[in-house]
Amino acid sequence: MKKIYTFLLPIVLIFYSISSYSQVFTNTTRTSIPDASVAIYVPITVSGLPSLINSTFGLKKICINMRHTYIGDLRVELLAPTGGDSMKISDRNGGGNDITTNLCFHETAPNFIVNYPILGATDYYGVESINVVNTGRNPNGTWYLVIQDLAGADTGYVDAISLEFGASPPPTHTRIITPPPPPGAYICSETYPFLCVCPDLNDTCILLPDMTTSANAIRSAYYEEPGKLFFAIATPNIGYGPLEIHAIDTACYCDTLKVLCNTPCPLGITKFREVYQTTYQRNDSIMVKNNIPMGLMTYDSTSKIIFDKWTHNTLRLKTNDPNPLNWIILSDYSHNSNCLVNTNTCSNRIGYCVDTLFDTIINTDLPNYGFGSVTGCGMNQGIYVGNMEKKDAGYIGQQVDLPYECNGEYYIVSIVDPENRIKETNENNNWTLVKLNLTNQASTCCHADFYADTLVGMDSLTVQFSDSTIPNAHHWTWDFGDGTTDTTQFPLHVYNTPGNYTVKLYTSSNNGCTDTMVKTDFITINTISSIYSLESISQVSVYPNPFVDQLIINYTVPTSIESTIQIIDLMGKEIYHTSKYVDSQRPLVLNNTDLKLISGTYFIKISYGENSKTFKVVKL
Repeated sequence: MKKIYTFLLPIVLIFYSISSYSQVFTNTTRTSIPDASVAIYVPITVSGLPSLINSTFGLKKICINMRHTYIGDLRVELLAPTGGDSMKISDRNGGGNDITTNLCFHETAPNFIVNYPILGATDYYGVESINVVNTGRNPNGTWYLVIQDLAGADTGYVDAISLEFGASPPPTHTRIITPPPPPGAYICSETYPFLCVCPDLNDTCILLPDMTTSANAIRSAYYEEPGKLFFAIATPNIGYGPLEIHAIDTACYCDTLKVLCNTPCPLGITKFREVYQTTYQRNDSIMVKNNIPMGLMTYDSTSKIIFDKWTHNTLRLKTNDPNPLNWIILSDYSHNSNCLVNTNTCSNRIGYCVDTLFDTIINTDLPNYGFGSVTGCGMNQGIYVGNMEKKDAGYIGQQVDLPYECNGEYYIVSIVDPENRIKETNENNNWTLVKLNLTNQASTCCHADFYADTLVGMDSLTVQFSDSTIPNAHHWTWDFGDGTTDTTQFPLHVYNTPGNYTVKLYTSSNNGCTDTMVKTDFITINTISSIYSLESISQVSVYPNPFVDQLIINYTVPTSIESTIQIIDLMGKEIYHTSKYVDSQRPLVLNNTDLKLISGTYFIKISYGENSKTFKVVKL
């Protein structure tokens, strides 16, 4: 054992000698840095080191002596041997300052290269840690300092490079910029793309906005007038990139006629201007702009673009659908924005910014907070990351009409960018729901009402009933006309016997209001034989379904007979009625420009003689 120990001792001492003292490898050959060109690779040969580097022994310091007339043009990296990892040292940092001194990069340096230059400082820690290469690789071989000039008009050269290896490389520096930078400096930006965080944490992505609308803005600032409700609107951007829109200089229209932008339109004709959205794409440490057409927007007399239908605000009745965007719309109004401008931030309006889980977001929760360069009330507008446009109650379009001047509970749904003209990260969080209890209307009143998802069918028909009392009721008693009752808001009922059934609903609210709605012969249950009879004398089609602008009703009857066509909304209100004689297959074409139906579900009821048939259609 003693002889073995004596034999191993020289090897241990040799390794101790290598790993205990710093060793420096250099290249002192001057190498030119070509202007706005491909990268240069300056070699540094390393030999005689242990076969792996890690936290025990590894690269500790990189020193570069070079000169360049605009250091902000340069990207600088260190590439490990044999296709190993690279360490990003600097990425277009330093602006227009020349480097003429020896710059050293290590993890115990007091300065961050993004802050360069700090007067008299020569020691920095880089954009990435040295320790990205101290990960168990073999350091022996050829390392390369990779430098690329990414802009024109400036040149330079490298005089010397040195790599220092030694024991116990310091742990990775905590990247804190001290003192805090001024607004807009050293944060994610077009100038510093490498500081921008991608949603998937990669180095390449499109940094899109994510526009939301704030429930807190509505709750904290609303007021009532008889039959009207006014409220504030705030639209935070909680995404990874700014919302940025621009008007196109040469594309203006009077209605649909293209004109010069300085040409006034005839009285009463709206002028429009083509608009595009600018998005930012991070390609590693380069930022690329992309322009996406957004169509036409109003261009007003003060030479500014107006984001038409910026928010869509609706008064709704709750239904049994879990998605409030499908609830019944009682009234709606659109707010046009002529100023996409930063008025507040997520931190100075706590609770205005929320994520998809409805958790509050503040500025520090957004990795690219402050990213943006365009905001205002003109031809170029936008909202930075973590900022919002807030308009107080009273702006045109920031109100809804109340169907009755009744105190009680109402629901507001506000949607930002309802037509999805903005390209953003999440199109599903653009809305908010707010329940408000109004107390300053003319009276304590209520108007009971209800609807059903189907009105006609065969026996064993299941019908979904829904309360639509205005304002929202709190207690319900249903009489389905077949001897059964229910006390829920949205009962599901089965009719087992043919016949016509009168349905009654008694409602009461917490404000003390009670009311009753009775709908005579509301549900019709046919026998199988009557259904066959109905089918034998009619062939009916209603299309397209869903429909947007036009609805076609096509049917025939065997003899000339008066028929009636009705369109009924979900609350049982007749929207359209016509009677005529039909003796041939001639479709009835209904245009929504005449009907003026808002988005939602409707019943088409066709009656002829003693027979009727009901269809359910959806207006998009």
